[in-house]
Amino acid sequence: MKTIFCMSIKKAFSDPYLLFWSIFIPMANIIFTLSILGKKNYAVYILTSMVALSVLSYAFMNVSFRVFYSKERALFNLLKVTPMPLYKYLLSMALAWMLISTAGAFIVLIVSSLIYKVTFSIISIVGIFFAILVASFFYIFLGFIVSILNKEVSRLNILNNLFFMSSLFLSTAFYSENNIPVFMKIILKVNPFEYFINAIRSSVVLSVNSYFINISVLIGLSLIMLLTSSIVFRYRLKIL
Repeated sequence: MKTIFCMSIKKAFSDPYLLFWSIFIPMANIIFTLSILGKKNYAVYILTSMVALSVLSYAFMNVSFRVFYSKERALFNLLKVTPMPLYKYLLSMALAWMLISTAGAFIVLIVSSLIYKVTFSIISIVGIFFAILVASFFYIFLGFIVSILNKEVSRLNILNNLFFMSSLFLSTAFYSENNIPVFMKIILKVNPFEYFINAIRSSVVLSVNSYFINISVLIGLSLIMLLTSSIVFRYRLKIL
């Protein structure tokens, strides 16, 4: 389990995708958006959104393609002849990718905070850190499921982009909930990305009730994804 964990981290750090999509793109979005708006008081709002975007980019998009190409090379079939249980293998990779996803998100948070002179309390940082961990866990196992169930990379690419764009733009990442129509508010209630953003923002403003509501939803969804991905893996490994 330790070997799989270390190998996953080493391979992840050699991937240019991490640097570009999980760090550079969120940073560029922050600078571009705030340069247009010219409102420093909007910095925290956009900054928290882009931290969440960094996690979504790596934990879901990158992981789903990694798992898909591993499946195509029949690497998972090797699990049939190894003594390692499936859950240990999945957790080893997931924990490694959680660490990478969290590191990327905090790079975006720290650099952006320094540029725009935004400060956070220790309690806020702890809350943001835990929210990133839980959200990374959720999106990683969702990426497992999506990649295993898709047989073609073109279909996976379409589905990933559709989910990515809908998660981002059907949330309050760029606009306030007060300025959207009623049907959009209903959509927000079923968008996991919205709960992630709200958990981060609740940490910033130290809204304890809001934070625990949103983080509880994320934890529940993460457990569902963990169970579902284990079932999907066992089913697919029999026919790969």
